[in-house]
Amino acid sequence: MVFTFKGQLDAFSEKQFKTFVTNNLKNELPFVIDLTKIDFLDSSGLGALVQTAKECKKVETWVFCRWQF
Repeated sequence: MVFTFKGQLDAFSEKQFKTFVTNNLKNELPFVIDLTKIDFLDSSGLGALVQTAKECKKVETWVFCRWQF
């Protein structure tokens, strides 16, 4: 599965991002988070990505992030 996110991943959107990812982790399938359309990432957004990696480890699946500078 590939999930594409657009806009900003920051303190205002990280809760929505984490909720979405957590709900989709129930599938226990590897997935790709496409961040190429993200135009701003702050420390909260980075924290959400780290938390996602930790959650994937708990359910023994993989997450791949795609980022373009």
